[in-house]
Amino acid sequence: MVRLALRRGAGPSSDGTRSTQRSWHCRCCDPLRLLRLLTLDSVQLDALAITLLGCALIFRAKWSVLRTLGVCAVAGMLVSLATSLT
Repeated sequence: MVRLALRRGAGPSSDGTRSTQRSWHCRCCDPLRLLRLLTLDSVQLDALAITLLGCALIFRAKWSVLRTLGVCAVAGMLVSLATSLT
């Protein structure tokens, strides 16, 4: 659930009237709050390795997306099989 807080500026403006400037702030998009939520313990190294493999194949080797998806799917199945056997 997204909670928005409305803040109104009540200070005087340059023409002598009161300012009614509004700004919306979303608590879920606060960058400091997101940094506090990130922990290194939650990183899945096998998924990160497959992601880096896919990025290398697309951007370095200039492979097509379909071929890269196939290789990453096979890599994911092999990692899943290897972790289930141990």
